[in-house]
Amino acid sequence: MNFFSARGLNIQGVDISETDIATAKTRYPHIAQRFSLCNPDPNDNHYYGFPEDVSVVTALQALYYFSDKDFDSCMAKLYRSMRPGGVFFATMMGEKSKEFFDNSTEHEDGLRAVNFKNDRIEVKDYYMSFIKDEEHLKQKFSMFKPVHIGYYAAKYREDEGDGFHYTFCGTK
Repeated sequence: MNFFSARGLNIQGVDISETDIATAKTRYPHIAQRFSLCNPDPNDNHYYGFPEDVSVVTALQALYYFSDKDFDSCMAKLYRSMRPGGVFFATMMGEKSKEFFDNSTEHEDGLRAVNFKNDRIEVKDYYMSFIKDEEHLKQKFSMFKPVHIGYYAAKYREDEGDGFHYTFCGTK
């Protein structure tokens, strides 16, 4: 948000975490009023951030917690709020994120239940949607014209799994 604000854009940051919103307000006091708490349920939101004329939407490590039905509802609302030519950037966890995917079982409506415990973390009843490959990613964001598709993976220590995420950048 600070990056876009410094370039003169009208910004609004939303998150479901009170802690993350408080941290953002503390780190960026000059734009603190631009951060707000958001109900994650797309059925309870008419829009996210701004109702219309949005130039850029970033959704980092957030959308894969939605079931297929809620994902479609969320994406329709985000798409409607964007201006023609608007840029959409998102990350989605891939099946190559072995620690999470290999410890998951099918649940319902596109979600998998993730459960595991190791020396550093316990994940219990965590529900996620995983991306199979680039074609699956394009399908999820088919309302946008793809500009760039990529991925990132992080593994900082021997005793942890990787966090393989696909990246999608597209335009309306």
